[in-house]
Amino acid sequence: MLCRTARAFRRQAPHGRPPGEKTLLRRLIPAIHQVKTGIYRDLLDVTTVRLRPGLARIVEEAQLAGLKVGLAATSASAGVDALVSAVFSRETRAAIGATVCAELVGRNTPAPDLYELLLTMLGVSAADCVAFEDSRNGLTAAKTAGLYTVVTPSRWTVGQHFTGADLRLPMLGDPETPLDREAAARIGGAPFLGLAELATLLRSSRSDAAMRLKRVVLQA
Repeated sequence: MLCRTARAFRRQAPHGRPPGEKTLLRRLIPAIHQVKTGIYRDLLDVTTVRLRPGLARIVEEAQLAGLKVGLAATSASAGVDALVSAVFSRETRAAIGATVCAELVGRNTPAPDLYELLLTMLGVSAADCVAFEDSRNGLTAAKTAGLYTVVTPSRWTVGQHFTGADLRLPMLGDPETPLDREAAARIGGAPFLGLAELATLLRSSRSDAAMRLKRVVLQA
């Protein structure tokens, strides 16, 4: 059986197996996962990994603005630490105030546990935060945790359904890699998504929510 993710492999492999085989698989799967993580880290050492346009920029903007930045990852911490070290500068890594990985929570996405723990670690409320996601499971987790969520699908998730996202863009964009006209129109015509555009979108979202609440109260 082929699975899209290691998490799916761990979850599904024992399913429907004889008890003895289930026990063996539960022993083997962590070891297999550990080997996979080692291979992944070795590949990062010899491969140039580039962040998608806009990600490093918006983290740096948040750092300069004194905002808190957190990282919620569905993978194991060993792989996450290696990736973060490979793609972010030391200065940018210093902006990440907390990281929550799969082994720290009881349930992975689409459950909200990763985000709920991250919010607690950062000491912030969901209403004051924005989540950036690229998968349907991540979107579900972020919205269940109460976060305004921006989705930028990857080449692996572009075919997924993102109903419920507050904003969907092909990427965050950069001055060197601007958004196309259609995407830019969703953020007021700006060539890329920055903190100023996010602040405007958040104010609009809160105003819409307040109006909906007012209508509900009036109807009641």
